[in-house]
Amino acid sequence: MRGDWVDEFVTAEFLRLVGSVQTTHVVEIPGYDPEPELRATLAEFAEHQEQKGRQKSKHAAALWQERADALDTRIAELETREKVDPQRVVTPTGRTFTDEWTDADTTGRRAMLIEAGVRLDVRRGTRGGWRKLDTSRVDFTMTGELDPATEGMAVAAADTEAEANGTDVPPVPGSVARLAETTAEPVHTLAEPVTDPAREHPEPVAELVPERVPVLA
Repeated sequence: MRGDWVDEFVTAEFLRLVGSVQTTHVVEIPGYDPEPELRATLAEFAEHQEQKGRQKSKHAAALWQERADALDTRIAELETREKVDPQRVVTPTGRTFTDEWTDADTTGRRAMLIEAGVRLDVRRGTRGGWRKLDTSRVDFTMTGELDPATEGMAVAAADTEAEANGTDVPPVPGSVARLAETTAEPVHTLAEPVTDPAREHPEPVAELVPERVPVLA
């Protein structure tokens, strides 16, 4: 399989799926938790306290006290610090992936594909004088952070096309179906009694009296 065919196919599929998606600038801000350092400093201070009074010279005692004061100051400082959770700041750039792809070189485009989790699986084909890429042999997949964005675009595009054509098409996974509105006119069931004035107050029916027929002698 020719390399230029693969490059053209991957480029076309990638831009078809995410070309109109806006790129973002992501800044990762690490968090801070003073608890680990506080526990370590407390352990060091406790160990240092065990050496109290063992110094024979004034200079050694002064150095011991200086270290004890430094640890105590550090513990007090750590106790005032609060835990800060890591942050992820995402800022839109106002540019699409098509813009970035056009301006990028080969290395930059390869980095975009790797970050998006693009993978192309190629199956074994038959020998012959192929003049173009046999698309039945390749499977293009993308499993990175852009995958949810492509699914949302596919759903929106399918809904728009169905609405424009006015045709009844199978729902796209993730789309929302609109339930039919109920009518305000009540519908009587067979078991429900019907209020009909004629049936509630039927007219009296004349009693049928058998007619006497004379018998011939």
